[in-house]
Amino acid sequence: YVSLFNHESVNDLKSKIIFDLVSPTGIAQKGSAISTILSKIPLLEQLNSISNLSDCIVQLAGEKYLNGTVICFDDIERKPEHFSFDVFLGFLSILKEVHQCKILLIMNDKELDTAELDELGIYKEKIIDYEINYQPTNTEIIKSLIHKSGISDKYCAIVVEEILNSNESNLRSIK
Repeated sequence: YVSLFNHESVNDLKSKIIFDLVSPTGIAQKGSAISTILSKIPLLEQLNSISNLSDCIVQLAGEKYLNGTVICFDDIERKPEHFSFDVFLGFLSILKEVHQCKILLIMNDKELDTAELDELGIYKEKIIDYEINYQPTNTEIIKSLIHKSGISDKYCAIVVEEILNSNESNLRSIK
């Protein structure tokens, strides 16, 4: 799972993916050599002579750990302004075609700008096999929250009605 929120570049994403993939195996545990290298990548990328270190690590570790992996990218609409959307889509294409990764994209495409929507349209056929448009109603969301909270079903209709009548627009804040 990788959120694009607070990731500065595709190289930053690559580092996060590889670190997450190798950590459970013990290879990148804190203090190990690869952990130290991976933690330095954002700093090292600023130096022209070794700007491809992240790519090298991905290539070295990729064959063993990346192939066939399911990777979920979330918060795509929250990427930084300077984050290159077309480079990101190209990266997804490489993950899918070269590494046979299964990619899950979670985004609010209504928050993407026109240029990004155009780019997505160009790459869509290449990187997206299935598209699911998930738009639950407020009632469905509230019922799900009620179910998770353990409130008895006999009170469900009353709670739903009260919340809907409360003019609360951010359902995440309901507790």
